Amino acid sequence: MSRLFKRKDAKKGKPPGSLIFVGQKKVEEVTIDVYEYNKETVYQAKVKFPLEVEHYKETPDNSWIDVIGVHDPEIIKAIGDHFEVHVLNQEDIMSTDQRPKCDVSEKGIYLVLQMLKYHEGKITSGQLSIWLTHRCIISFQEVMGDVFDPVRDRLLNPNSKLRARGVDYLGIVLLDTIIDNYIIIIERFGEELELLEEDLLERTTEAQLAKLNVYKRELHYLRRAMRPVREVILRLYKAESELVQTENLPYIKDLEDHITQALDSVELYREMLNDLMSLHQSGINNKQNEILKVLTVFSVVFIPLTFIAGVYGTNFENIPELRSPIGYYVFWVAEMIIAACMLLYFKVKGWF
Repeated sequence: MSRLFKRKDAKKGKPPGSLIFVGQKKVEEVTIDVYEYNKETVYQAKVKFPLEVEHYKETPDNSWIDVIGVHDPEIIKAIGDHFEVHVLNQEDIMSTDQRPKCDVSEKGIYLVLQMLKYHEGKITSGQLSIWLTHRCIISFQEVMGDVFDPVRDRLLNPNSKLRARGVDYLGIVLLDTIIDNYIIIIERFGEELELLEEDLLERTTEAQLAKLNVYKRELHYLRRAMRPVREVILRLYKAESELVQTENLPYIKDLEDHITQALDSVELYREMLNDLMSLHQSGINNKQNEILKVLTVFSVVFIPLTFIAGVYGTNFENIPELRSPIGYYVFWVAEMIIAACMLLYFKVKGWF
């Protein structure tokens, strides 16, 4: 299935808000992890049934409900209805090709963006949807294995200020972790491009062109996933929602700086990649020119030799030196002298 566009045949003709999974099923069963925390304590639990998370809406403590697997409409609907997630946002949760966006309402704030991973030169992604409401944040992940382990470690640390702040700050931390991971991926791309540039300066091969095409495709995918995130951050910053505390707005502004820096780096490496492709093409052209130059030199050297051999290869009888006892040796000496003089002339001129 294409990473850029996913088939939506099952949604054809369905009314808006229909909970139909779009994408590739990446986990067998939906799992739900819950972190209930306050400044003094944190409680961690695994939940098997959606109804078990309902009481976290009323608890006085903050809660992070992490749902892994978005292919089951019954679970998405049960959790979404209880926490007042709009039905259109529930539909977005199950459509794993959503463009990053931020929807703000009185009931909560809905965010969706792509969580990226980089392995062996290829980027893989999983959609992350976040529903932020009073004292509770719910994350819906498409695939197991995220980048939030440092956030979980901070929650378990009694000295972390993450425990002393509201769930809006936790949401900002989750976004910051995702953007930091973007930057790490970009840095790895940069390191590999620099190594490839050094290799290109030494020699030019067809394998390098294959690598350049892979990097071009992956950078395009990375740019497509990241570019709308800046709009998401700006929308969140300007939301003027009571769910986002004023004291946390500077942290959101800092997120904008980070994503802008990341996007600038992507554009820089895109330009660098174009330069490397031009460098590779120049290397190929130079190699071809060197080959043509050598072939041309030998062709030019053999032109007078071929002329002399052609003259003495005719059928006329009255040709000088034809019956001379040393004529054969004179012929070869003359050929070698002419060839040597021409090669010396080309060398002096610097033509090869």
